Amino acid sequence: MLQNLMNYPAVTAGLVAADARHGAMAALFLVRPADQPCRNRLIILFGLLLTRCRCGQMSCFSLQMSMAR
Repeated sequence: MLQNLMNYPAVTAGLVAADARHGAMAALFLVRPADQPCRNRLIILFGLLLTRCRCGQMSCFSLQMSMAR
């Protein structure tokens, strides 16, 4: 969407999407020590809640947004 519809260069579009990738990478290192059978459901629930919050934020994206928003 950023490159095709908003004419962002590839580097800028990559930087905008970088926060999601960095969060996923950090989660891999944080979840591994907490990997115990009794906590698996809590970890999955926490991940689903974070995903729901991020998708809710991304649902407000539009073509009228500036680069600052």
